[in-house]
Amino acid sequence: MIERHKMLIPLVAIAVAACSAGTGGAHGNATEAVASSDTITGNADLATVTGNADLADAAPAVAQGSLKLLAPADAGAIAAVRQAAGTLSDVAVTSAQSFKITSGGQQIATFVAGEGKAPDAVNAGCFAAIVQNGRATVLPTIGSGAWEAETCLSTDAVGILGASDPVRIAVIYKAASPNAEVLEPVVLQWDRAGRVTIDEAASTRASTAGATSVKAVRELLK
Repeated sequence: MIERHKMLIPLVAIAVAACSAGTGGAHGNATEAVASSDTITGNADLATVTGNADLADAAPAVAQGSLKLLAPADAGAIAAVRQAAGTLSDVAVTSAQSFKITSGGQQIATFVAGEGKAPDAVNAGCFAAIVQNGRATVLPTIGSGAWEAETCLSTDAVGILGASDPVRIAVIYKAASPNAEVLEPVVLQWDRAGRVTIDEAASTRASTAGATSVKAVRELLK
């Protein structure tokens, strides 16, 4: 989506291979896995940290309505995501942008951000995942589908946009094309029953409007 209007920052020493012009939805490549006692081997403290946290948008507790994002993400959820992301290569969990999702003080799910390249992707990618009731759904984002022409550099911020059902979650990525670096918003929808998708219409609207923070996306889509 790098062709839409936004502030561009010249890149130094970043070369990105050309890719195809297809724009299929990234949510079509979602994968799932169920955590069991013998798969809970991950450790949030040991996971590779590749994100550059925006402290204004991704503080240890980010509340919207009755929902909160609380750091850190639990090790069992991270292990389930690693298993579900088995079709991706070079998987690395971004601990700084992974959180428990709580409601009324009770954990109801986990959000996990990370990096990983899809099998049919040309550029390095990122993913977003929701773990609920031990089941992880992993969605390739930057580097796949509508964002296949961009390379994912990091996950910069995560925030809940609203507490209604489905819940909308904004993820801000640092992404690159051959000639520019951008902050790219992606909006997820999670219906609390376990279904997670990318809201491409809302993502396009936010990107076109130049919304480069969770706060800006929230104001635009409210």
